[in-house]
Amino acid sequence: MAQGSDRFQIEYKYEIYFGRDNTQWVDRKLDLTWDQIFLTLASTLVTSASEKAMTQALADEISAEQLQKQNEVRILPKSFEQVTIQLHSLGLIIPAADPGIWTLSPFGREQLTKLKAIKRP
Repeated sequence: MAQGSDRFQIEYKYEIYFGRDNTQWVDRKLDLTWDQIFLTLASTLVTSASEKAMTQALADEISAEQLQKQNEVRILPKSFEQVTIQLHSLGLIIPAADPGIWTLSPFGREQLTKLKAIKRP
């Protein structure tokens, strides 16, 4: 199963402004590792997060890394669905009591600690 440093292409759209009332949406793909995706989402999942908050966290990361911050980014639903399925399959996230809400599993918390901890040089 893909995980860790294995790569996944997140498909997204972003909006380009050509002036007043003149915009265009552009389709793009970005290769990220599963660790990068997990770390991007993990902070929002510590206390549970809606799928909307999760997609916004991914969109914010893409915007910060790839685009000018003023561009709106939208993660394509099929990409987000694959991300949640994969992270759930890896045992990193679990559904909360309410539909559409996810949280870190105990294993996910352990992995977050390992990935975020400062390692010796």
